[in-house]
Amino acid sequence: MNFVENYLATTQTGLFIGIGIVILLFSVTRFFIQAENAFNDIWQVKKNRSVIRRFTTYFSIILIVPILLILSSGLSIYISTVFTNSFLYEFLGPFIRVMVNFSLFVIVWLCFTISYMAIPNTQVKFKHALIAGIIAGTAFHAFQMLYVSGQISLSRYNAIYGGFVAVPLLLLWIRISCLIILFGAAISYGSQNIQNFDYEEDTNTISVRYRNFLYLYITYLIVHRFEAQEPPLTAEEISINNSLPSRLVSQLLSKMVAANVLIEVFCEENKTKSYQPAIDINQITAGLLFEKLETQGSEMFLSSSCPQMEKFWQSTLHLRECSKCEGDKMLIKDIG
Repeated sequence: MNFVENYLATTQTGLFIGIGIVILLFSVTRFFIQAENAFNDIWQVKKNRSVIRRFTTYFSIILIVPILLILSSGLSIYISTVFTNSFLYEFLGPFIRVMVNFSLFVIVWLCFTISYMAIPNTQVKFKHALIAGIIAGTAFHAFQMLYVSGQISLSRYNAIYGGFVAVPLLLLWIRISCLIILFGAAISYGSQNIQNFDYEEDTNTISVRYRNFLYLYITYLIVHRFEAQEPPLTAEEISINNSLPSRLVSQLLSKMVAANVLIEVFCEENKTKSYQPAIDINQITAGLLFEKLETQGSEMFLSSSCPQMEKFWQSTLHLRECSKCEGDKMLIKDIG
Protein backbone atom coordinates (compact mmCIF):
# COMPACT_ATOMS: atom_id res chain seq x y z
CA MET A 1 0.00 0.00 0.00
CA ASN A 2 2.88 2.39 0.74
CA PHE A 3 4.34 1.67 -2.69
CA VAL A 4 0.99 2.38 -4.38
CA GLU A 5 0.49 5.61 -2.44
CA ASN A 6 3.98 6.84 -3.34
CA TYR A 7 3.44 5.92 -6.97
CA LEU A 8 0.14 7.79 -7.17
CA ALA A 9 1.63 10.77 -5.34
CA THR A 10 4.37 11.14 -7.96
CA THR A 11 1.97 10.73 -10.89
CA GLN A 12 0.41 13.69 -12.64
CA THR A 13 -3.16 13.24 -11.52
CA GLY A 14 -4.82 15.12 -14.39
CA LEU A 15 -2.88 13.28 -17.10
CA PHE A 16 -3.39 9.93 -15.36
CA ILE A 17 -7.18 10.41 -15.14
CA GLY A 18 -7.40 11.77 -18.69
CA ILE A 19 -5.60 8.79 -20.21
CA GLY A 20 -7.74 6.43 -18.13
CA ILE A 21 -10.97 8.06 -19.35
CA VAL A 22 -9.82 7.91 -22.99
CA ILE A 23 -8.91 4.22 -22.68
CA LEU A 24 -12.20 3.49 -20.93
CA LEU A 25 -14.30 5.23 -23.63
CA PHE A 26 -12.32 3.50 -26.38
CA SER A 27 -12.80 0.09 -24.76
CA VAL A 28 -16.54 0.62 -24.23
CA THR A 29 -16.99 1.85 -27.81
CA ARG A 30 -15.11 -1.13 -29.21
CA PHE A 31 -17.23 -3.46 -27.09
CA PHE A 32 -20.47 -2.00 -28.43
CA ILE A 33 -19.21 -2.11 -32.02
CA GLN A 34 -18.36 -5.79 -31.66
CA ALA A 35 -21.69 -6.43 -29.93
CA GLU A 36 -23.57 -4.66 -32.75
CA ASN A 37 -21.71 -6.68 -35.40
CA ALA A 38 -22.53 -9.92 -33.57
CA PHE A 39 -26.20 -8.95 -33.16
CA ASN A 40 -26.42 -7.90 -36.82
CA ASP A 41 -25.01 -11.29 -37.86
CA ILE A 42 -27.69 -13.01 -35.79
CA TRP A 43 -30.41 -10.81 -37.29
CA GLN A 44 -29.01 -11.16 -40.84
CA VAL A 45 -28.42 -7.39 -41.10
CA LYS A 46 -25.61 -6.51 -43.49
CA LYS A 47 -25.49 -2.73 -43.01
CA ASN A 48 -24.23 -1.08 -39.83
CA ARG A 49 -25.34 2.23 -38.38
CA SER A 50 -23.79 5.53 -39.34
CA VAL A 51 -21.22 7.12 -37.03
CA ILE A 52 -23.74 9.63 -35.66
CA ARG A 53 -26.40 6.99 -34.96
CA ARG A 54 -23.80 4.77 -33.33
CA PHE A 55 -22.71 7.60 -31.05
CA THR A 56 -26.27 8.48 -29.98
CA THR A 57 -27.27 4.83 -29.47
CA TYR A 58 -24.16 3.86 -27.54
CA PHE A 59 -24.27 7.02 -25.44
CA SER A 60 -27.89 6.32 -24.52
CA ILE A 61 -27.09 2.74 -23.50
CA ILE A 62 -24.01 3.83 -21.54
CA LEU A 63 -26.12 6.44 -19.75
CA ILE A 64 -29.23 4.35 -19.02
CA VAL A 65 -27.85 0.90 -18.14
CA PRO A 66 -25.41 2.02 -15.37
CA ILE A 67 -28.19 4.13 -13.82
CA LEU A 68 -30.44 1.07 -13.70
CA LEU A 69 -27.66 -1.05 -12.19
CA ILE A 70 -26.86 1.59 -9.56
CA LEU A 71 -30.57 1.96 -8.88
CA SER A 72 -30.91 -1.78 -8.32
CA SER A 73 -28.06 -1.86 -5.79
CA GLY A 74 -29.01 1.39 -4.08
CA LEU A 75 -32.68 0.45 -3.88
CA SER A 76 -31.97 -2.85 -2.15
CA ILE A 77 -29.61 -1.20 0.37
CA TYR A 78 -32.04 1.65 1.04
CA ILE A 79 -35.05 -0.61 1.56
CA SER A 80 -33.08 -2.97 3.78
CA THR A 81 -31.75 -0.10 5.91
CA VAL A 82 -35.12 1.62 6.32
CA PHE A 83 -37.09 -1.49 7.19
CA THR A 84 -34.41 -2.98 9.43
CA ASN A 85 -34.82 -0.06 11.82
CA SER A 86 -38.59 -0.19 11.58
CA PHE A 87 -41.03 -2.13 13.74
CA LEU A 88 -42.56 -3.55 10.55
CA TYR A 89 -39.40 -5.52 9.86
CA GLU A 90 -40.49 -8.41 12.11
CA PHE A 91 -43.73 -8.79 10.18
CA LEU A 92 -42.68 -7.88 6.65
CA GLY A 93 -39.02 -8.90 6.71
CA PRO A 94 -39.26 -12.06 4.54
CA PHE A 95 -41.65 -10.39 2.11
CA ILE A 96 -39.38 -7.36 1.76
CA ARG A 97 -36.33 -9.52 1.09
CA VAL A 98 -38.22 -11.40 -1.61
CA MET A 99 -39.39 -8.15 -3.21
CA VAL A 100 -35.88 -6.66 -3.12
CA ASN A 101 -34.41 -9.73 -4.79
CA PHE A 102 -37.20 -9.73 -7.36
CA SER A 103 -36.64 -6.02 -8.08
CA LEU A 104 -32.99 -6.81 -8.87
CA PHE A 105 -34.11 -9.38 -11.43
CA VAL A 106 -36.61 -6.92 -12.93
CA ILE A 107 -33.95 -4.26 -13.43
CA VAL A 108 -31.57 -6.78 -15.02
CA TRP A 109 -34.40 -7.94 -17.31
CA LEU A 110 -35.04 -4.33 -18.30
CA CYS A 111 -31.35 -3.75 -19.07
CA PHE A 112 -31.19 -6.81 -21.31
CA THR A 113 -34.48 -5.94 -23.01
CA ILE A 114 -33.26 -2.42 -23.84
CA SER A 115 -30.00 -3.84 -25.20
CA TYR A 116 -31.76 -6.37 -27.44
CA MET A 117 -33.99 -3.64 -28.85
CA ALA A 118 -31.36 -0.91 -29.28
CA ILE A 119 -28.17 -2.66 -30.40
CA PRO A 120 -29.30 -4.53 -33.58
CA ASN A 121 -29.65 -2.26 -36.61
CA THR A 122 -33.18 -3.47 -37.24
CA GLN A 123 -36.61 -3.30 -35.65
CA VAL A 124 -36.94 -5.71 -32.72
CA LYS A 125 -40.40 -5.89 -31.19
CA PHE A 126 -40.66 -5.29 -27.46
CA LYS A 127 -42.42 -8.59 -26.78
CA HIS A 128 -39.67 -10.70 -28.31
CA ALA A 129 -36.90 -8.59 -26.74
CA LEU A 130 -38.62 -8.98 -23.36
CA ILE A 131 -38.76 -12.78 -23.69
CA ALA A 132 -35.04 -12.88 -24.46
CA GLY A 133 -34.32 -10.32 -21.73
CA ILE A 134 -36.06 -12.40 -19.07
CA ILE A 135 -34.31 -15.64 -20.05
CA ALA A 136 -30.84 -14.17 -20.57
CA GLY A 137 -31.18 -11.74 -17.65
CA THR A 138 -32.12 -14.53 -15.25
CA ALA A 139 -29.20 -16.68 -16.41
CA PHE A 140 -26.81 -13.72 -16.20
CA HIS A 141 -27.92 -12.70 -12.70
CA ALA A 142 -27.79 -16.30 -11.41
CA PHE A 143 -24.32 -16.82 -12.84
CA GLN A 144 -23.19 -13.48 -11.43
CA MET A 145 -24.30 -14.47 -7.92
CA LEU A 146 -22.44 -17.79 -8.35
CA TYR A 147 -19.32 -15.93 -9.52
CA VAL A 148 -19.38 -13.46 -6.60
CA SER A 149 -19.92 -16.19 -4.00
CA GLY A 150 -17.16 -18.28 -5.55
CA GLN A 151 -14.79 -15.35 -5.63
CA ILE A 152 -15.42 -14.57 -1.97
CA SER A 153 -15.05 -18.22 -0.91
CA LEU A 154 -11.75 -18.68 -2.78
CA SER A 155 -10.32 -15.40 -1.47
CA ARG A 156 -11.06 -16.53 2.08
CA TYR A 157 -9.58 -19.96 1.49
CA ASN A 158 -6.03 -18.72 0.96
CA ALA A 159 -4.73 -15.17 1.12
CA ILE A 160 -2.16 -15.65 -1.64
CA TYR A 161 -3.57 -18.19 -4.07
CA GLY A 162 -7.09 -16.91 -3.51
CA GLY A 163 -5.96 -13.57 -4.94
CA PHE A 164 -4.25 -15.22 -7.92
CA VAL A 165 -7.39 -17.11 -8.89
CA ALA A 166 -9.34 -13.84 -9.21
CA VAL A 167 -7.98 -13.14 -12.71
CA PRO A 168 -8.93 -16.46 -14.40
CA LEU A 169 -12.31 -16.38 -12.67
CA LEU A 170 -12.89 -12.87 -14.01
CA LEU A 171 -12.00 -13.97 -17.55
CA LEU A 172 -14.30 -16.97 -17.21
CA TRP A 173 -17.13 -14.72 -15.99
CA ILE A 174 -16.64 -12.33 -18.93
CA ARG A 175 -16.67 -15.16 -21.48
CA ILE A 176 -19.74 -16.92 -20.11
CA SER A 177 -21.54 -13.58 -19.71
CA CYS A 178 -20.89 -12.77 -23.37
CA LEU A 179 -22.20 -16.20 -24.37
CA ILE A 180 -25.35 -15.56 -22.33
CA ILE A 181 -25.83 -12.18 -24.05
CA LEU A 182 -25.43 -13.72 -27.52
CA PHE A 183 -27.74 -16.57 -26.53
CA GLY A 184 -30.40 -14.01 -25.60
CA ALA A 185 -29.96 -12.25 -28.95
CA ALA A 186 -30.50 -15.56 -30.74
CA ILE A 187 -33.64 -16.16 -28.66
CA SER A 188 -35.05 -12.74 -29.60
CA TYR A 189 -34.39 -13.44 -33.28
CA GLY A 190 -35.89 -16.92 -33.10
CA SER A 191 -38.93 -15.68 -31.17
CA GLN A 192 -39.68 -12.97 -33.72
CA ASN A 193 -39.14 -15.27 -36.72
CA ILE A 194 -40.38 -18.59 -35.33
CA GLN A 195 -42.90 -18.99 -38.15
CA ASN A 196 -40.13 -19.17 -40.76
CA PHE A 197 -37.90 -21.83 -39.22
CA ASP A 198 -39.85 -24.60 -40.94
CA TYR A 199 -38.21 -23.51 -44.21
CA GLU A 200 -34.67 -23.33 -42.82
CA GLU A 201 -33.43 -26.47 -44.58
CA ASP A 202 -35.11 -25.53 -47.88
CA THR A 203 -33.58 -22.05 -47.66
CA ASN A 204 -30.07 -23.49 -47.34
CA THR A 205 -30.61 -25.83 -50.34
CA ILE A 206 -32.55 -23.46 -52.60
CA SER A 207 -31.96 -23.92 -56.33
CA VAL A 208 -30.48 -21.21 -58.53
CA ARG A 209 -33.64 -21.12 -60.67
CA TYR A 210 -35.95 -20.56 -57.69
CA ARG A 211 -33.60 -17.98 -56.18
CA ASN A 212 -33.65 -16.05 -59.46
CA PHE A 213 -37.44 -16.28 -59.48
CA LEU A 214 -37.55 -14.75 -55.99
CA TYR A 215 -35.20 -11.98 -57.09
CA LEU A 216 -37.56 -11.22 -59.95
CA TYR A 217 -40.72 -11.48 -57.84
CA ILE A 218 -39.48 -9.26 -54.99
CA THR A 219 -38.31 -6.65 -57.48
CA TYR A 220 -41.73 -6.87 -59.17
CA LEU A 221 -43.49 -6.18 -55.85
CA ILE A 222 -41.28 -3.20 -55.02
CA VAL A 223 -41.53 -1.72 -58.52
CA HIS A 224 -45.35 -1.98 -58.58
CA ARG A 225 -45.52 -0.43 -55.12
CA PHE A 226 -43.38 2.46 -56.32
CA GLU A 227 -45.40 2.88 -59.53
CA ALA A 228 -48.65 3.04 -57.54
CA GLN A 229 -47.08 5.73 -55.29
CA GLU A 230 -47.72 3.63 -52.20
CA PRO A 231 -45.46 3.43 -49.13
CA PRO A 232 -42.38 1.26 -49.74
CA LEU A 233 -42.32 -2.32 -48.52
CA THR A 234 -40.21 -3.53 -45.60
CA ALA A 235 -38.51 -6.91 -45.42
CA GLU A 236 -40.99 -8.01 -42.77
CA GLU A 237 -43.98 -7.08 -44.94
CA ILE A 238 -42.55 -8.97 -47.91
CA SER A 239 -41.92 -11.99 -45.71
CA ILE A 240 -45.33 -12.04 -44.03
CA ASN A 241 -47.48 -11.16 -47.06
CA ASN A 242 -45.87 -13.83 -49.24
CA SER A 243 -45.12 -16.50 -46.59
CA LEU A 244 -41.39 -16.29 -47.27
CA PRO A 245 -38.66 -17.00 -44.71
CA SER A 246 -37.47 -13.69 -43.28
CA ARG A 247 -33.82 -14.76 -43.36
CA LEU A 248 -34.05 -15.60 -47.08
CA VAL A 249 -35.81 -12.29 -47.83
CA SER A 250 -33.10 -10.37 -45.96
CA GLN A 251 -30.39 -12.16 -47.92
CA LEU A 252 -32.05 -11.44 -51.27
CA LEU A 253 -32.69 -7.79 -50.44
CA SER A 254 -29.11 -7.28 -49.24
CA LYS A 255 -27.81 -8.76 -52.49
CA MET A 256 -30.02 -6.48 -54.59
CA VAL A 257 -28.99 -3.42 -52.57
CA ALA A 258 -25.32 -4.31 -53.06
CA ALA A 259 -25.97 -4.69 -56.81
CA ASN A 260 -27.56 -1.18 -56.92
CA VAL A 261 -30.93 -2.53 -57.99
CA LEU A 262 -32.68 -1.38 -54.80
CA ILE A 263 -31.96 1.23 -52.16
CA GLU A 264 -32.74 1.22 -48.46
CA VAL A 265 -35.00 3.92 -47.03
CA PHE A 266 -34.76 4.37 -43.27
CA CYS A 267 -37.71 5.75 -41.32
CA GLU A 268 -36.67 7.57 -38.14
CA GLU A 269 -40.15 7.41 -36.57
CA ASN A 270 -40.55 3.64 -36.26
CA LYS A 271 -36.91 2.71 -37.00
CA THR A 272 -37.75 0.50 -39.96
CA LYS A 273 -35.99 0.01 -43.27
CA SER A 274 -37.97 -0.18 -46.47
CA TYR A 275 -36.89 -0.68 -50.08
CA GLN A 276 -37.39 1.26 -53.30
CA PRO A 277 -36.00 0.91 -56.85
CA ALA A 278 -32.54 2.42 -57.31
CA ILE A 279 -33.09 2.75 -61.08
CA ASP A 280 -35.83 4.24 -63.22
CA ILE A 281 -38.56 1.60 -63.31
CA ASN A 282 -38.92 2.17 -67.06
CA GLN A 283 -35.36 0.85 -67.47
CA ILE A 284 -35.43 -2.15 -65.10
CA THR A 285 -35.70 -5.19 -67.32
CA ALA A 286 -35.24 -8.81 -66.36
CA GLY A 287 -31.96 -8.88 -68.24
CA LEU A 288 -30.68 -5.78 -66.44
CA LEU A 289 -31.65 -7.23 -63.07
CA PHE A 290 -29.83 -10.52 -63.59
CA GLU A 291 -26.85 -8.79 -65.20
CA LYS A 292 -26.38 -6.55 -62.15
CA LEU A 293 -26.78 -9.49 -59.77
CA GLU A 294 -24.33 -11.67 -61.71
CA THR A 295 -21.68 -8.98 -62.19
CA GLN A 296 -21.79 -7.73 -58.60
CA GLY A 297 -18.43 -8.64 -57.02
CA SER A 298 -14.90 -9.36 -58.23
CA GLU A 299 -14.14 -10.97 -61.59
CA MET A 300 -10.90 -12.20 -63.17
CA PHE A 301 -8.97 -11.26 -60.05
CA LEU A 302 -6.14 -13.80 -60.44
CA SER A 303 -2.70 -12.20 -60.40
CA SER A 304 -1.20 -14.68 -62.87
CA SER A 305 -2.80 -14.33 -66.29
CA CYS A 306 -3.62 -17.47 -68.23
CA PRO A 307 -4.20 -16.85 -71.98
CA GLN A 308 -6.42 -19.90 -72.29
CA MET A 309 -8.60 -18.78 -69.38
CA GLU A 310 -8.89 -15.23 -70.69
CA LYS A 311 -9.85 -16.48 -74.14
CA PHE A 312 -12.45 -18.82 -72.66
CA TRP A 313 -13.80 -15.94 -70.51
CA GLN A 314 -14.32 -13.74 -73.57
CA SER A 315 -15.99 -16.61 -75.42
CA THR A 316 -18.30 -17.19 -72.47
CA LEU A 317 -19.34 -13.53 -72.41
CA HIS A 318 -20.00 -13.59 -76.15
CA LEU A 319 -22.03 -16.80 -75.79
CA ARG A 320 -24.19 -15.27 -73.07
CA GLU A 321 -24.85 -12.18 -75.19
CA CYS A 322 -25.91 -14.30 -78.12
CA SER A 323 -28.17 -16.53 -76.03
CA LYS A 324 -30.21 -13.70 -74.49
CA CYS A 325 -33.89 -14.01 -75.29
CA GLU A 326 -36.48 -11.33 -75.84
CA GLY A 327 -37.82 -11.90 -72.32
CA ASP A 328 -34.70 -10.28 -70.90
CA LYS A 329 -35.76 -7.00 -72.52
CA MET A 330 -39.22 -6.99 -70.96
CA LEU A 331 -39.76 -4.46 -68.17
CA ILE A 332 -40.31 -6.09 -64.80
CA LYS A 333 -43.35 -3.92 -64.13
CA ASP A 334 -45.01 -5.40 -67.26
CA ILE A 335 -44.56 -9.01 -66.19
CA GLY A 336 -47.74 -10.75 -65.06
